[in-house]
Amino acid sequence: ISINYVKSLIGFYAETWVVENIYLPNQEQRKCHIFSGNDPSELITRLITKIEDGEKTFILTDGQKHKSKWGTRNLEHYIKKRFPHLKILRIDRESVGDPKHPAYGCIGNLNNILKNYDVVVASPTIETGVSIDIKHFNSVWVISHGVQTVDAVCQGIERVRDTIPRYIWIN
Repeated sequence: ISINYVKSLIGFYAETWVVENIYLPNQEQRKCHIFSGNDPSELITRLITKIEDGEKTFILTDGQKHKSKWGTRNLEHYIKKRFPHLKILRIDRESVGDPKHPAYGCIGNLNNILKNYDVVVASPTIETGVSIDIKHFNSVWVISHGVQTVDAVCQGIERVRDTIPRYIWIN
């Protein structure tokens, strides 16, 4: 019914086809470290320790703007200040659309681009439609203030397919 309805609206013939998603999530059990508290400061403290130890980290957060204390921009700034020698990539709506930013157009080529970075800070820009299949990161970090749906957060957590620890703070 939905397909026929859309076809009637476009006003011209369009071939229709069905895509079957046969992806099976990793069947191994994930090591998840859940953080509590009113803010993710404990998670951030642990993250900084892991970065100091040389771990390559993939960080997902639901904020982007400067006013978002734990958003992509502020986390990128904070980590760059602490670790100026590391290669850090911010992936959010603004960075992927800015021709002058290293993340510009990266979504279609993530597996090749991400292996060049020590720390990646990403927004929900990558929560669906991408699969990070490289074995490069040591851990995935998630900061969620409750502005995304549960499904969206779960999808974001699984973008990195490797069986590596997840560190999660959800308000």
